[in-house]
Amino acid sequence: MDLTFLRDFFLYHKDYVIFFYGASLCILATACFVMKRQEGEDELPWAFLAAFALLHGFHVWLGIVPSLAGSGLFLVISDSLLLIVSFVMLFEFGRRGNPILKKKGPTWWIIIPLLAVTAGSWFKLGWTGIHENAVFFLFFPGGLLAAWALFSASRRGKLWPRRLLAACSLLMVLYVMETILFSQIPYGGDSLPNRWLFTKHGVLTSELIEGFLGMGMALILSLYSQSADQAEAMLHYFRRRSRFAFWFSTCTVILLIVSGWFFVQYLDDIATRKHEYDVAKNVELMNNKWLFFVDAAQRDVQGIAGSSSAVLAVASGGKNWQHAAADLEDYRMKHPVEVCFLLDAKGKVLVSSALASSKSIMGEDFSRRPYVEHPLNGGEGSYVDFDPATGKSAYYASYPIYNAQGTIIGLAVIKENIERSILNFDKQPDLAFLVNFGGTIFFSSHPQMVGMNLWPPDEDTLAKLSVSRHRQSSAKPLKALLRQEVRQGDNTLFEGRRYLVTRRFVMEPANWAIILLSANREAATYRIMGIVVVILFFSLTIGFFIVFEKSLASSAQIAVTENRFRALFESAPGAIFIIESGTRKILSANNFMAGWLDYRPEELLSMTLDDLRVDGEGAACRYRKRNDVLIHVEEVRSEISFRGHTAHLIIAHDIDDRKKAEELLKTISMSDGLTGIANRRRFDEFLDQGWRRAMRAGTEISLLMCDIDFFKNYNDTYGHQAGDDCLKRVALAIRDNFHRADDLAARYGGEEFAVIMPGTDAPGALSLAEAVRAAVEAQGIPHNASAVSPVVTLSVGSATIKAQRGSSAKALLAAADKALYQAKNEGRNRVATSLS
Repeated sequence: MDLTFLRDFFLYHKDYVIFFYGASLCILATACFVMKRQEGEDELPWAFLAAFALLHGFHVWLGIVPSLAGSGLFLVISDSLLLIVSFVMLFEFGRRGNPILKKKGPTWWIIIPLLAVTAGSWFKLGWTGIHENAVFFLFFPGGLLAAWALFSASRRGKLWPRRLLAACSLLMVLYVMETILFSQIPYGGDSLPNRWLFTKHGVLTSELIEGFLGMGMALILSLYSQSADQAEAMLHYFRRRSRFAFWFSTCTVILLIVSGWFFVQYLDDIATRKHEYDVAKNVELMNNKWLFFVDAAQRDVQGIAGSSSAVLAVASGGKNWQHAAADLEDYRMKHPVEVCFLLDAKGKVLVSSALASSKSIMGEDFSRRPYVEHPLNGGEGSYVDFDPATGKSAYYASYPIYNAQGTIIGLAVIKENIERSILNFDKQPDLAFLVNFGGTIFFSSHPQMVGMNLWPPDEDTLAKLSVSRHRQSSAKPLKALLRQEVRQGDNTLFEGRRYLVTRRFVMEPANWAIILLSANREAATYRIMGIVVVILFFSLTIGFFIVFEKSLASSAQIAVTENRFRALFESAPGAIFIIESGTRKILSANNFMAGWLDYRPEELLSMTLDDLRVDGEGAACRYRKRNDVLIHVEEVRSEISFRGHTAHLIIAHDIDDRKKAEELLKTISMSDGLTGIANRRRFDEFLDQGWRRAMRAGTEISLLMCDIDFFKNYNDTYGHQAGDDCLKRVALAIRDNFHRADDLAARYGGEEFAVIMPGTDAPGALSLAEAVRAAVEAQGIPHNASAVSPVVTLSVGSATIKAQRGSSAKALLAAADKALYQAKNEGRNRVATSLS
């Protein structure tokens, strides 16, 4: 079964096949670019394979440009650089992805000698040599390394989707071998024998095969990316959306490629119809010129055949030839013909216009010539044949010579050399032919094609040609320029270029035709414009898939992070909640917080932070529980983005027990261990604070200094245990006389006590001092060793100062101490006052 028409079809649409090949590589680049990151030692450097496919796809697409704009130096250099860089990327993918080379093999410098060998071919073969050397010295080892890297990754995987990498590795090997088969061997030989086999007997073009292989690799890698289990890389929802996007984009790309072919063909048809109209007018002009030439020759030969000299010469058997010869020579001189001659009824030349020429044909037998045989038998008298002497095409016009009875007695023949201008062939920019019914070229706009066959004749045609014997004198070998006979409106390929066929049958001779093969440049322009439009839509589709896939991967990663955060959030053994920055509304809260504050989760989400917090912020604040109990809380906050809002994550620690413990510890540290009232440390602190407040308010502050009279004697008499009990009772008596929160009673040291009274004037202080003295005396604690009383008594010094600039707490303390010594000097068990 002859399938060469399929190959011709793909060759005719080679520009779209190139687009398909480049598109398959771009899809392969997309599959690598959106490849989900694999964890572990089997990770492959997909970015390098993506770079190879993308750059090589652009290189392939550049192959469409020469058909429209020609192949300039800039285009050749750009194309070669794209090719070399893409091969380097493929080589790096194989080197970095190979587990052996990655650990023990050479580093990136190994590419330098390969580049040097590739570039060195420029000196001998030019840019074409660089192209071919790059295929053999960069692409071939790089492609095999890439295939081995893919195969190695498939062997290390434990999941079945990784077996897809083995299939991709096989396709990569086929892709490399197919490219090598169709590449010219550097420094000798046109191509490999397999290339000749593919070219002669193959149906598919190399670009189409490579396009299918590239598309296969892209599909396999896409399926691998979609099927690989990636340990939480995609949630179920996002995985389904990713698969939908993949199949939607795949179907869209397939639909786009198929519909793009129809769109490009539609533009081709528009340009072709316009071109056909323009070419038809040109062919009509050539046909008219041919008919005019033939009609003129027929009228002239009829005139010669009807002349009296010709009739007389033929009727006399050539005896009365002189007058006829003169007429023929005179006609030849006036018309652009090569020779005119007369023949008898047997085909023998009786008279010729070339009597004086060394090429005289007098007496020769032309009975077997078609232009003689047919008219003598009542057939056509118009014929084109090859000149036996020169091998050039010549036109023969013949007409019978009749006697008075109407019987054919001879034949008049005119031979004219066909010039290019006769058919307007000299003005044709494309290929023009005059052919017979068998496709033999008798005249052409390219003279070197005369004598060849435009298409190979079939057996019936060869039989007819053998009978007609009109090719017996052809000096050129018969060679078919086209694969098969062409018809009107066909598109055919000649020497790799597309041509539109315009075929017009001429009336004389019958079944001959003028054929014009015109390069439809406008159709090529329309097709490239259509392909550019398809590329734009293709790029938009691929871009949409990449953006969608990357966005989906980012969303999936965010979702995974949020899920992990949510798991930690919910299971945290502490209160965690999120508030909106502006409104302070609670956006989320974990279960621990709801149980801790005794709220339902939905109740918390309807509240703000201010509804919970009573006072303070950060490390020192208090929250109100549902039962209005206040608890101390320490907050740790951080600004985050939550559901598209700027928010704050707050971790709240219950420090109520710690606060109570701290307050207890503080109380203990600020209390006298024996008496239970404030100690000296607390006294100093309270005095400083009270003084500062009095300074701000501009008020008075009073201080009482108290000392147990003869307490040393008490200890010596009753013992230290009794002394401690005495101190406790005295401290209790002093404390019970002060009921304001602003007052403080403290053990100053030993048997000394002090009372701070902010906002108390001198009379008030004196009154309270006397009350304290009396209260201690009223205790009736026996003190036989006292020199002033049989019971324990106090000596009290009272001092009052208005807090202002120039005064200080030390002055107040000194004044109170001075008053105390005054009370002792005056006899003890009394109150003395110091005014400032």
